[in-house]
Amino acid sequence: MPDRALILRCLEEMESELLRVGAEHCDHLRQENRLSALVLLLLRAVSLFRSMVELYRLENLDGFDAVRRAFLETWFLAFQLRLREAAGDVGRWLARAPQSWTSDIARLERYARQRGHPAPNLGRAYGELSGLAHPTRDAAENSTALITQRRGINVEPAAVNQAFADLAGCGKTRFEASTVPRNSLVSTAQPDKKKVCVEKTSSS
Repeated sequence: MPDRALILRCLEEMESELLRVGAEHCDHLRQENRLSALVLLLLRAVSLFRSMVELYRLENLDGFDAVRRAFLETWFLAFQLRLREAAGDVGRWLARAPQSWTSDIARLERYARQRGHPAPNLGRAYGELSGLAHPTRDAAENSTALITQRRGINVEPAAVNQAFADLAGCGKTRFEASTVPRNSLVSTAQPDKKKVCVEKTSSS
């Protein structure tokens, strides 16, 4: 289990420092410049991470995944706006231009490769979380697994338990863990068991 108190203390320190920078160097974030944009985005990232901590504590992994996607979006964009050639991106974001909130993941991956990272998979990680943030079948199956787990009627609790174990250990994500079906906490290998799980849910 992650040290929740330690994580929250770290988040408090980051919030305080970001707010200090915004106050001292950006006229309390009223300036229209790159630093203001970065501080605003990083404050959002910290706030979303705080939400992730609480959702994890409550074992609401479907909500956790949706917020984690928002966190990644924010972190990717903040990183992109740091790049020297991103001045135009900063201006469009500050002006609230359409689609200015989306990051160029291919550019970020090129940047990582140029600095020695052999195979960044930012797009894959973001894509998998996107599938769980929208009302896809995988997302619905994940939520069903969590509900049946909470009610004590999940026929395959090992997948949910493994997902928590992976997150707690800060190791593989559930999508990379060999014991868990990709993009789903409900087994897709045994549809008869999945049907039983749904039937039990509807009859409870």
